[in-house]
Amino acid sequence: MGTMATVSRFQAIASIGRVHMSGFPAWLMWLMVHLLALTGFKNRLAVLFNWTIAFLGRGRAQRAITTQQVFARQALETQAMVISTPGSSQPASELTTASSPQRRTTT
Repeated sequence: MGTMATVSRFQAIASIGRVHMSGFPAWLMWLMVHLLALTGFKNRLAVLFNWTIAFLGRGRAQRAITTQQVFARQALETQAMVISTPGSSQPASELTTASSPQRRTTT
């Protein structure tokens, strides 16, 4: 076993047993280890394609979903339901201020 970490674009460090690497070779090793850890050829191919697009385009299609984003989405859905409900008795001022939405449970 060992330790690997990416430092920046095309730069990484790796320490595996007595072998210590840094820079581009360590970054390539980090990529290979992560690709080999995936199960299934289709998953590996999809990840390799996503990484290629991300590195060529300097963008990042994958984003982390935060709790704030989940609450904002739920608040917007609640507002949309209230607005679309005919005969809503809720004042317009309450529609524009979203209180902390309750956690949804599905059955």
